[in-house]
Amino acid sequence: MIGFPDVEIDLVSYFASAFTAEGETVKVGTVKTPPDDDQPDKELVINVAYNGEIDFVMRDATATLEVYASSYAAANALGLLVDKLVRGATGSVIKKAEVLSGPLRLPEEGPQERRALDVALIIKGTDE
Repeated sequence: MIGFPDVEIDLVSYFASAFTAEGETVKVGTVKTPPDDDQPDKELVINVAYNGEIDFVMRDATATLEVYASSYAAANALGLLVDKLVRGATGSVIKKAEVLSGPLRLPEEGPQERRALDVALIIKGTDE
């Protein structure tokens, strides 16, 4: 039987390591910091939706990557860095990562600036 890994976990790990390598301090997760908590200067929230199976061992998915930062310029810079880094996320599990749109500026009700990227992913299954 073919199983598909939790790509959100893989992407969280990948981006956390990639930001460290770039010298950036960015909180990475699958849930936004609650509004009543202290907001990090920079944050990346990853959400993956699985689509259909392409064939027996491949599946496609769409990831929404939301970038939050404390200023307009920081959000732009972080959005562009995420755009660059996601293209390098391929490996044994993610076979293809293609940015469909973004980074786009989105309205945010809090004091932070928000950008979003939509990414198409091709995921390889593994024997379970």
